[in-house]
Amino acid sequence: MNRTRKCFWIGLLLAVPMATLAQSTGTNNPAPRDRGEVHGLTYSNAALGFNYQLPQGFFVVPFNPSAGPFILTIADKHNGTPWRDRIVLAATGQSPSNLSDYAAHFVRALPVGSHVVVLRDTRRLKVAGQDFFRIDFQKTSEGKIMYQDFVCTRLKGSVVSWTFGSLDKQRVEEMAASINSVAFASAKAR
Repeated sequence: MNRTRKCFWIGLLLAVPMATLAQSTGTNNPAPRDRGEVHGLTYSNAALGFNYQLPQGFFVVPFNPSAGPFILTIADKHNGTPWRDRIVLAATGQSPSNLSDYAAHFVRALPVGSHVVVLRDTRRLKVAGQDFFRIDFQKTSEGKIMYQDFVCTRLKGSVVSWTFGSLDKQRVEEMAASINSVAFASAKAR
């Protein structure tokens, strides 16, 4: 399987649970229409009221917005293998009452054939005074173990999430630490 196809399948496997969540949790609000923009390594979304600094070495991957209505941006980093490290930033118009359950449901919604194993259960963390929820897991794709961390928060009535993925658990941890770079435009963003 060629490199482009592998990258496509990784992105698809990251996005599938988001579509499932949109159909199964909370109140159905429309997904945010503003996908934001990236300048250098800084992702900004004025409509949702936040900025996020991508880790060094990552680049934004062009994608077809109609293929993933919840995806805000995708960023990859070459790591010396055909499988790139990936960050998927997404937002849904969902308003689940419990973000901890939402994060756990994200992992449960992955395809059964992915052989998902939760490595660390959902936990709360604070970033710039805002509650975020994180769950760490691994799954199998084409015989490779992929490590992933899913992190989410609520902003302006939407759930904003980051999915970090790599074949290397340490790299996922380093990528997930970038969540600490999130900055909010104002208290109204929350």
